[in-house]
Amino acid sequence: SGQLALQYATLLQQLRRSMGGSPIPPATVRAVMAKQYEQFASYQQQDAQEFLSLLMDGLHEDLNRVLEKPYTQITDSNG
Repeated sequence: SGQLALQYATLLQQLRRSMGGSPIPPATVRAVMAKQYEQFASYQQQDAQEFLSLLMDGLHEDLNRVLEKPYTQITDSNG
């Protein structure tokens, strides 16, 4: 749906604007992750490596959606 990529981009923009001045909670990114991956729905401690792996996978899926597949002509072996 693209929500993870949008919320992650918003988080990065907030971090850049704050320049270390105030804490920025990643609550919206966590909320989207909790919707997509039920193991993150609770507030129990989770494996950071698994979270980051699923975050990267989710971002990859959101950013690599082909909306319109371009036509490619297949040539035969004779050229």
